[in-house]
Amino acid sequence: MTGESLPVAKDSNATYNEGEGIGVGDRLNMAYSSSTVSKGRAKAVVVATGMKTEIGKIAQSLRGDKSRVRKVRRNEKGNAGAHRYLQAGALTVKDHVGKFLGVSLGTPLQRKLSWLAIFLFLIAVVFAIICLAANGFSSRQEVILYAVG
Repeated sequence: MTGESLPVAKDSNATYNEGEGIGVGDRLNMAYSSSTVSKGRAKAVVVATGMKTEIGKIAQSLRGDKSRVRKVRRNEKGNAGAHRYLQAGALTVKDHVGKFLGVSLGTPLQRKLSWLAIFLFLIAVVFAIICLAANGFSSRQEVILYAVG
């Protein structure tokens, strides 16, 4: 998991304090789900599964931040003007609309196809407006009354 070219000996009796901040590669008393055993036998206790494992944490970090709220840009003193809040809000709305329309997520081909679909929709709207204009934008319908008599 940590990229060593040679096997690393593990020691089940090694202990660490929680506050030390030992890196993943330096934890000699832990074996990870992606580890390959090269020699020996061992008994293990599962301490985490799924996205709570170290591999899961890596996958979650690659997935990106869930909240797509833009942060407010601040100056050197940590202050931000009202225009910065408006800018962050506008960019957040743009991100959400882009995600809804599919133009900011997916592969480049998926994004291009989403833009194509939007373009074709806009062409259809323009043709609908042209048809309405040709008919005079009239909502009045003629009613023919027949006299019975």
